[in-house]
Amino acid sequence: MRDERIKPMRFNDLMSALPPIWPEDLLPRIRERIALLGGKLIVLDDDPTGCQTVHNVPLYTRWDEGSLRSALSEESHLVYILTNSRSLTPDKAADLARTIGERLSKLSQELGVRVFPVSRSDSTLRGHFPAETEALAEGLSVEFDAVFIIPFFLEGGRYTVDDVHWVRQNDMMIPAAQTEYARDPAFGYGHSYLPRWVEEKTGGRVRENEVKRISIRELREEGPEGIGRKLSELEDGDIVIVNAADYRDLDVLSLALLDAEILGKRFLYRTAASFVRSRGGILPRGLLSSEELTPQGEVEPGALVIVGSYVERTTRQMQRLFGMTDTVGIEVRIADLLGERRGKTIEKAIREANEAVRKGLIAVLFTERRPVKGTTPEETLRIGRRISSALVEIVKGLNVRPSFILSKGGITSHDIAVEGLGVRNSMVLGQVYPGVPVWRVNGIPYVVFPGNVGDDEAMVEVVRRLKGEDQEPRVYCSSTLDPAPRPSAQR
Repeated sequence: MRDERIKPMRFNDLMSALPPIWPEDLLPRIRERIALLGGKLIVLDDDPTGCQTVHNVPLYTRWDEGSLRSALSEESHLVYILTNSRSLTPDKAADLARTIGERLSKLSQELGVRVFPVSRSDSTLRGHFPAETEALAEGLSVEFDAVFIIPFFLEGGRYTVDDVHWVRQNDMMIPAAQTEYARDPAFGYGHSYLPRWVEEKTGGRVRENEVKRISIRELREEGPEGIGRKLSELEDGDIVIVNAADYRDLDVLSLALLDAEILGKRFLYRTAASFVRSRGGILPRGLLSSEELTPQGEVEPGALVIVGSYVERTTRQMQRLFGMTDTVGIEVRIADLLGERRGKTIEKAIREANEAVRKGLIAVLFTERRPVKGTTPEETLRIGRRISSALVEIVKGLNVRPSFILSKGGITSHDIAVEGLGVRNSMVLGQVYPGVPVWRVNGIPYVVFPGNVGDDEAMVEVVRRLKGEDQEPRVYCSSTLDPAPRPSAQR
């Protein structure tokens, strides 16, 4: 398939054409293989939203040798290292990946702990590929047999079928290159057909006909053993596209990967969040309960929401949030943050947020609803960091303790956590909504809400659950079902 020929399809039409999923629950075998293989699955996350499919998993926001030593010494076989590299220029992102790889390589030998690396990035194909994976491999001093590209993310409605990456919007499947995400000023792209996307991103160094593929039909009809035979043939850094439309597809792949790694194969993964849950053998669990979301210690009656993401989906969600009677908006104009009024704008926002939270209101701090483009992608990223640093200054200036903090957008969430709240390491509690993780920071629930996740009502649903109102969000139960309906009383 080629992008110019790809048309949107109805979700059910695309899914109904696929064979049945592999019948066996493979998680017990995956967990057995993980124990046999040993080592650590280290996930370098280019923004903090990648922990959106796991629970009870440690995460670190620093990568100095001391932090990485602690990470490799964790009891958990799965650890996240939050790099926030999507906010960096390509050269700096590559330098960071190389540095972390070098440190992991040194500590792996020193501690006798094998490292299995995952480069977690965006399910809508934004990020520094192939710069990060190439630099990471160089830093680790490993000649990988293959690099796997696995952008499937069930919780966010991202599917890879027939080597095309799709974004679900209601009952339609839209080729990724036809969505707003492909128009990102820093990470734009023109192809949904992933072999051609690889050729585009590598500047033609890897041609589309050189890209290997694992199809859904192979995963569902040949199972782990058949996929294992295919993996045994990979060598010399082959780039492999993995199609997937259900967690069972990933489980078939993960079991085959683990068996190959036990036999000595070395693989590097560039993936969205769903793969980590599968390869990490994480058992599925329900959403966090009201009790688990209760803050510890004394807090103010109000809460804080910070919205940095400017994608259209986030804007619609925020507009719905303002329909709640206890929300108050605090807008900061981008021109003011970039100009001479920056200091006064920050001081004013701090006063208004403090007052709202003390009154028991939900203070919604948000930037103007438009992307700011520089003359180059690098300049666009620098402007974004300047805006994010202003939001950090506002959070650092608060003298209230909100009942919860919700941050919308990956780069924003990272900067607020690390620079605003001083987080060095934390634990992922679980999810408050499919694809929306919660950390506990200084006893307060900290919600990392990706900009590209959820329907228009998602932020309202999350806030209501954080307030202790009993409302179960709609969830996507499987790849073959429409969203579960709300209970009739809540329609």
